[in-house]
Amino acid sequence: GFLISGAMLYAFNPPQTNAIVYSFAFPSVSNMLSSWCQYEALKYVSFPTQMLFKCFKLFPIMLMGKVLGTKSYPLYDYCVALCIGIGIAIFSVSTENLNLGQDSIGE
Repeated sequence: GFLISGAMLYAFNPPQTNAIVYSFAFPSVSNMLSSWCQYEALKYVSFPTQMLFKCFKLFPIMLMGKVLGTKSYPLYDYCVALCIGIGIAIFSVSTENLNLGQDSIGE
């Protein structure tokens, strides 16, 4: 990736900017490291659990929309998010001691 980006910078020669590089360094490095940590952490979670928690992202989105924005959701959406959360809790507790033999990367 680094070589490709360097080659593209050389080939296209973008215009110079007054942007200060160190002001963008921390957010970009933080974003890169958070992605790496996320994928490393997923190695220890089974695939079905990953998919269930991916479905549950509806709840934090609704919560932040309500708290930070002026969004309002119908009662049905809250009930759906609650049912998904209860289903995930039941699944997590019932499969706690279950050994499927492989993790998400097949080890």
